[in-house]
Amino acid sequence: MDINEIELKEIKEDELSVSGDKVVEHQSIINELDIQLSVVVGTTHLTVGELYSLTKGQLLVLEQKSEEPVKLYYKDKLVALGELVATEEHFAIKLTEVADK
Repeated sequence: MDINEIELKEIKEDELSVSGDKVVEHQSIINELDIQLSVVVGTTHLTVGELYSLTKGQLLVLEQKSEEPVKLYYKDKLVALGELVATEEHFAIKLTEVADK
């Protein structure tokens, strides 16, 4: 196995600053990122035995009440709350609260 030495350049503090133009450029790139959001309608707890005995057509009652808001997440961060609604062909969320940015 060959091991090569590398030389690291010391970065001076003034080289770390970002100009206003660079911030706008980076923000523009960030704004174009595609992310996936998840909606949690409700939760329930089952034993492993109950999980294995689930059958097609069986109702699984969730702990949340029907009037409680659904939760919108980005990864594990709560982003917003809302009401689950149906459009012509899809489910949608009518946002009622949005988390601070």
